Amino acid sequence: MSNKDNCKHLLELILEKKISYIETIDYQKTIKSLIDAKGVRLDVYVKDDEEKSYDIEVQVAHEKNIAKRARYYGSMIDNDLLYVGDDYSELSESFIIFICPFDILGKGKYKYVFRTACLETGDALDDGLTKIFINTKAKDKCENKELREFLSYMEDKSIILESDYMKKIDEELVMVLEDTEKGKGEEKMFVSLQEHFNRLDLEREKKEVEEDLAKKREELKETSKELKEKSEELKETSKELKEKSEELKEKSEELKEKSEELKETSKNLKEKSEELKKKDETILNNILGTIEILKNIGLSKSDIKDKIEETFDVNEEVLKELIDK
Repeated sequence: MSNKDNCKHLLELILEKKISYIETIDYQKTIKSLIDAKGVRLDVYVKDDEEKSYDIEVQVAHEKNIAKRARYYGSMIDNDLLYVGDDYSELSESFIIFICPFDILGKGKYKYVFRTACLETGDALDDGLTKIFINTKAKDKCENKELREFLSYMEDKSIILESDYMKKIDEELVMVLEDTEKGKGEEKMFVSLQEHFNRLDLEREKKEVEEDLAKKREELKETSKELKEKSEELKETSKELKEKSEELKEKSEELKEKSEELKETSKNLKEKSEELKKKDETILNNILGTIEILKNIGLSKSDIKDKIEETFDVNEEVLKELIDK
């Protein structure tokens, strides 16, 4: 990415803001401050017209220390920006950008932007340092067509390019590869990148397949256990249902017998009721006949009452009404 316009456009795509122009681009820039201090070699180090610095790193392997590495790179860039006697306010903004073939947080985002902030209030600390991690594996989540195509290109240089910008990037790579000395750094970034990605993909796929197989075995083992338990439960349930069916059959027979008994009892009660009705009518006729005879022989109502009560078991009020008729 020796072309300033191409580099500028890539930064604009990643940062989602305009940059006036690029002042300098350094490849494999080495920064070392103290004799015994660990130095750093920056893949692509850029400065714009506002003295803002940008470090673009192409990360291949997931070494798990990328966050600490970004922190150290930022500190070394700051160290390189100030001279003896300079005030800290002279520190310009710096951006550490890692382009990775993996997801550092596992959240499925294509871009993660980090700035220092207060944990209690959420307020940003304006220290001027921004760390950005690009996940090429989530390229489909990127809405910008050119940046999405760039991320696809970083994984597979054989894709058919559509945007003019990416065609320029591809042309630049061809020219860089023809320049043996100048192309060494970028050849590492682009040519070897695909080989590393392919190797990582194979290793990752192998690991994922092995983990998936192990997971499937556990799931099958658990499923087999569950099916066995379910089979036992169904067997027990079937037994219980059979017993319940027998019980219901017995209950049904009992209810049928009870129904027949009730039917017979109802019939008997009806017959008894008819008999009692006829008997009551006969008794009533006898009482009325007796009252009439006693009246004819000249007995008083009181005497008639006494005579009737001696012979028949009848309610006093009912008897009075019968005598007064």
